[in-house]
Amino acid sequence: MTGIVKYWNPEKSFGFITRDDGVDVFFHITRILVEHRAQVAAGARVSFEIAPPIKLGKSVQAVDIKVTQAVAPEDIESFYGAFVEGAK
Repeated sequence: MTGIVKYWNPEKSFGFITRDDGVDVFFHITRILVEHRAQVAAGARVSFEIAPPIKLGKSVQAVDIKVTQAVAPEDIESFYGAFVEGAK
């Protein structure tokens, strides 16, 4: 599957990917392939697999996450700026 990182919180080590079909999927830093962790940012295009829920009642998770198109530093800043402006 593929999608775009919708939200990433490096302090809490989790985020959400919006799949190409519009569905949001949770992910944790431990599910990102090590060589791709530094490239994860909101707006990055990623490929991934879906894993079944770990506990009954929980949602599926993205696993084996690879960044296929990184976000340039200036794009990250403009993305977050637009996000913050929209929250006002």
